[in-house]
Amino acid sequence: MDEDEKEMLSGARARLANTRGKKAKRKAREKQLEEARRLASLQKRRELKAAGIDTRQRKRRRKGMDYNSEIPFEKRPPPGFYDVADEDRPVEQPQFPTTIEEVEGKRRVDNIEAQLREQDIAKNKLAQRQDAPEAVRKRSKLMLPAPQIPDHELEEIASDLLGNEELAEGSGATRVTSDFSGVTPKKKEIQTPNPIATPSATPGVTGLTPRIGMTPSRDGGYSFGMTPKGTPLRDELHINDDMDIHDSAKLEQRMRTGLGSPPQPKNEYQIVIQPPPEDNEEPEEKIEEDMSDKIARQKG
Repeated sequence: MDEDEKEMLSGARARLANTRGKKAKRKAREKQLEEARRLASLQKRRELKAAGIDTRQRKRRRKGMDYNSEIPFEKRPPPGFYDVADEDRPVEQPQFPTTIEEVEGKRRVDNIEAQLREQDIAKNKLAQRQDAPEAVRKRSKLMLPAPQIPDHELEEIASDLLGNEELAEGSGATRVTSDFSGVTPKKKEIQTPNPIATPSATPGVTGLTPRIGMTPSRDGGYSFGMTPKGTPLRDELHINDDMDIHDSAKLEQRMRTGLGSPPQPKNEYQIVIQPPPEDNEEPEEKIEEDMSDKIARQKG
């Protein structure tokens, strides 16, 4: 360590343990004097007490009240047993008006509105009691009108569309389009007249009477605007739903036929095992072609 550092450390050590300075000496002297006074007073009290003289220090009475040791305005309870039931009285809270009606009183408009509300409630209850049988009453049977398209037109459409289709692929049989209505008497449906269902308003539906054109034809007669059999142009009435059923049945039958005769399995297997790679073989290094040779090869 340098000399400067040694001096700095010695000075700090001396300041921390300064027992040789004037202040330290004065403090030690005052401490000794205080201890000597205490011992002298103690010796004096012992000697006086041995001589029978009481030298206890009495407290001086102060004028006024000592708030550190006394309770101001203290009222001590008298000794004895007394009935304290009257002291547990509930504190009565004053009741002040809290609403406008309590302050100002009820107004005439409020009374009228309250009466009207009561009348409305009574009317609603009476209406509910009167309408209860109507709500509980059993529903009557739903009566729908007869269909607008007669059965014979539906049969003609079905025979025209489905008559020539084969039952299954590869078979020469055709569908039977005859009507079996002669075995069981068929109920005659009464057609409800509908003035809206005209040939021009309802697409795909024609009347029973063929339409006659307004302009006569060249041969002197009248040209018929439509064929007697009314083939629907668009299936807006959903009368050709049987077509979808037939197509799905035909597709299902074709699928069953295809799955019923699957090809015979060929149990021929061929296993090719690659030869193991030799350890001596080294991968061929790819030599980059010279640019001049590449240009010459492309030109040639």
